[in-house]
Amino acid sequence: MDPVKEPEGDDSITLYRGVSKSIKPSVLYDYAASGYAVPKGLVPDSPYPGGHENPDDHTMGDNYSIWTSWTTDKATAESFAKGPMGTDDGVVLQKNFSKSRFGKDIIQSDLSNVMQEGEWLVPGIQRTNNVKFIFGKR
Repeated sequence: MDPVKEPEGDDSITLYRGVSKSIKPSVLYDYAASGYAVPKGLVPDSPYPGGHENPDDHTMGDNYSIWTSWTTDKATAESFAKGPMGTDDGVVLQKNFSKSRFGKDIIQSDLSNVMQEGEWLVPGIQRTNNVKFIFGKR
């Protein structure tokens, strides 16, 4: 994979995305393991081709949207990578985003504080070279 140029230093914010092997559709794990965060609404055979654009619906669980969920908290991403029981294997993607994007195209739902996950919604397909494989409890 060619290197991905990411902003650095004071001009960037690091976000993390955890993806479990048990995610549905399973192709999302395959993408993540290769360094790609792909919104469910953009995968082939999505029930909502192109994805919906309602951030509150996304935050409350209707993830067939134009966004992927990221967090500022690495431990939260690792928890998502291990699945709801903590037994799944998964990956954590780490990517630096330009601070200038926050509040513009990288947004928080009005409900994000309710979920207490530090969630940021990032539009479109994202790519990073920083992929960490996580192993669940055995």
